[in-house]
Amino acid sequence: MVDLIEVIADEMRAAGRVGNGTVYYGLGLRVAEHDKRVRLNQVTLQWLNRFEAYLQQTCTAGGIRQYMSTLRAVMNRAIADGTIPLDAYPFGKRGYEVGKHKSALRPRPLSDDWLAQVKSFPPTGDDGFDDQIRYFLLMYYARGMNFADIAHLKWSMIYEGRIHYTRRKTMRSGTGANFTVLITPEIAAILEHFPQGENEYVFRILDHRIHSTPQQRHYRMNKCRAKLNDTMREVAARCGITMNVTSYVARHTFGAVLLRKGVSKRELGDAYGHKDSATTEHYAEQLIGSELDHLQDLL
Repeated sequence: MVDLIEVIADEMRAAGRVGNGTVYYGLGLRVAEHDKRVRLNQVTLQWLNRFEAYLQQTCTAGGIRQYMSTLRAVMNRAIADGTIPLDAYPFGKRGYEVGKHKSALRPRPLSDDWLAQVKSFPPTGDDGFDDQIRYFLLMYYARGMNFADIAHLKWSMIYEGRIHYTRRKTMRSGTGANFTVLITPEIAAILEHFPQGENEYVFRILDHRIHSTPQQRHYRMNKCRAKLNDTMREVAARCGITMNVTSYVARHTFGAVLLRKGVSKRELGDAYGHKDSATTEHYAEQLIGSELDHLQDLL
């Protein structure tokens, strides 16, 4: 089985899907550590339960879910290739259920007071530091735009007073969620700090003259995301914000602010680009729950 995992990982990377390839490589390492010689036809419900027990030693529920869903994709590939018969499939209602693993992490947004402190955080004069705050605020103002989409934003995608982009997370599935975001005065003020030059990308994250391959863009983006998270933790510490502020918090805060101001879940779902109401309902419940968690900080 390890050989097939490595083949899929190589195919992913060759296709420019570096992040997915990395996930498969990680799975291959885990399987090799647990049972290097396991064959595809030996992956049964009992084997999966043992593998789960092994993962529980070091992984969160979310991590186990990712490994198991990736392993499920490997088994689907083996069936499609004719390597194993369909009746040997060990997942599903009568087999191993990946969905039982729920991440313990709950999206936690900034409160209104904390958000106001981030907005008014004084410039330090260090563009490398100040840019990270601008990226964070842009994610908030641009309807919860993901960091990957900000990193890949090009000047050609800004026209007629709007930002036009396809969410990268949906590109690999072929659904391609398209967004058009109005450039508000707040967004315009952020963009003013990034004058257009020879680089086709808007921000000082990617440079098409340097990061020409998917691998280079992937590693550069991860490095810059880590820098943003480190910067926002420092900003939080200076402001007395007692929570872990990362790039994801900007997206969660956007949704929470809308809910606080009475925006309907349907409108929230449209703003996020959710394909179905169930996704929005789940997301809204998590945000509301995290708001209640925050009340306990006031005690």
